[in-house]
Amino acid sequence: MHHPTGALISLEAALATLLSGVVPVPPRSEPLDRALGRVAAAMPASLPALPLRDISTIDGWACRSLDLVGASPYSPLALSTPPVPVEVGDVMPTGSDCVLQADLIDCSSPIAFAVGEAAPGQGVRRVGEDMTAHRPPGS
Repeated sequence: MHHPTGALISLEAALATLLSGVVPVPPRSEPLDRALGRVAAAMPASLPALPLRDISTIDGWACRSLDLVGASPYSPLALSTPPVPVEVGDVMPTGSDCVLQADLIDCSSPIAFAVGEAAPGQGVRRVGEDMTAHRPPGS
């Protein structure tokens, strides 16, 4: 150890002196309830996007939003493809991008009529909305 002389030493020398004899703490597993305030020894494995598929967040009819443009109670719109009933948590059918509330589709005749519009993504939790793929949680 050098005696203080008032002269400055290089950063490398200071770090070498400070870190001499310091060794990393070996990693160990801890239960989740005792992990608060600790540092992860490694990044978790990359995870897939969550949710894995588009899912419904409301009960109603899975539709394609472009098919609903202009629909209203005063101007019902005949749907070229029948809407698919979905409940909360159901996987969205292929080709549909929104969920219309149950009372906004009239299925009382052989042709289904929409009496309301929906924006793309309305009533839907999209792929990766909760967590993006290949990124650690919280980033």
